Amino acid sequence: MKKMKRFASLLLTAMMLLTLVACGGENTTTESSDGDTENSDDVIVLGCYQPLTGNNAIQGEGAKNSVDLYVKELNAKGGWFGKQIKVVHYDDGADPEEAVKCVTKLIESDKIDLCVGSIISSCLLASGAALNENEIPTMGTGLSPTWMAEGWDYFFRACLNTAYSIPSLIETMDQLGFESVAIFEGQDDYGVSAGKSMREACEAAGKTVTTTENYVTGDTDFSGQIAKIINTDPDCVFLGVLSGDAGNIIKQFRQFGYNGIIFYSETLTQDVINVAGDAVNHVIFKYPYITYQDAEDCTDPFMKEFLEKYEAEYGFLPKGDATYRGWDAMIVLDAAVQAAGSTDGAAVREALLNLSDVQGLAGTFDFTVTGDGEGLHDFASWVVVDGDSIKLDDWFGSDDYNAYAAEQGW
Repeated sequence: MKKMKRFASLLLTAMMLLTLVACGGENTTTESSDGDTENSDDVIVLGCYQPLTGNNAIQGEGAKNSVDLYVKELNAKGGWFGKQIKVVHYDDGADPEEAVKCVTKLIESDKIDLCVGSIISSCLLASGAALNENEIPTMGTGLSPTWMAEGWDYFFRACLNTAYSIPSLIETMDQLGFESVAIFEGQDDYGVSAGKSMREACEAAGKTVTTTENYVTGDTDFSGQIAKIINTDPDCVFLGVLSGDAGNIIKQFRQFGYNGIIFYSETLTQDVINVAGDAVNHVIFKYPYITYQDAEDCTDPFMKEFLEKYEAEYGFLPKGDATYRGWDAMIVLDAAVQAAGSTDGAAVREALLNLSDVQGLAGTFDFTVTGDGEGLHDFASWVVVDGDSIKLDDWFGSDDYNAYAAEQGW
């Protein structure tokens, strides 16, 4: 039955690719170990596809690095059940069409047993059906609710779902007395879904959305959209944008005179902070973790251990949170494989559904709470002050808060 499903899904994917081939480029393939890409009885093959080129390459490379480092440690301990693990990487270029090609190769040529999927939600949405039909347990690393809403039995997530975090941002708006918000979203799947979730949350809370403006990834001038947003005089602004664009967008908001609170749907990575400079101050976000300039700045022992390990391996600290997502995806996948006692797809899936109390960088994963493949359900609230991300509760009542509140006329 599994072979029939594999053939059917690959046939459908091949038909799709006939219509896409004129648009797509060549995938980049790398492996974490030597040898043939064909599966064998002595090797377990893990597929991983991420954006390794383009605007999201820093994030994609970070996720790739984490997967490789985790597998390196696993193999040093004997791998899984005495078998070494080989990782086959493909570059999806943040392009859904390329993601379909990547997955086709991973299934058909590389014969993967397990998979870590893209940080780009639209790539997961385009490519996930084939992985699911072939019963390949996949840890997706994108943040949009859309691909998990497909109901794919073999897809799981060990990172934030923006549909969970956005209602919490509404609670912070209530704390600050905000009644209106302007939305700036990307036209990619992640941006569209984040904007949609915010509009729905605002409607439920009785808040006014003064306007929704959007942009295409790759744009660099946002002056027209920002001017329209400022002219609607919102109490605050919400950004549903990819991290590769966030720094420039935040910077331009401040340059055009908007000094109010900006709510963001992701974490503000060190890379974004470096691009935005002082403009990033008083951006609020709800997220399980932040990035660091120095491992010594981290007070969480579990996170600090990872940071030191990563820096020792690659010579620098993670530049984006996707690095954490890749590591947590492997923690969860490893726990499930160990619990299943094999890499059989159905067994690993069943083990994943029953995982709870698994410690990761994002916190404690529990896949038994909702039974829908989501493992993370609680996140911290942060605000940036003087370039540093601090807990929101620590900011309220601080000297900076009091001075900023007086400036804003709260």
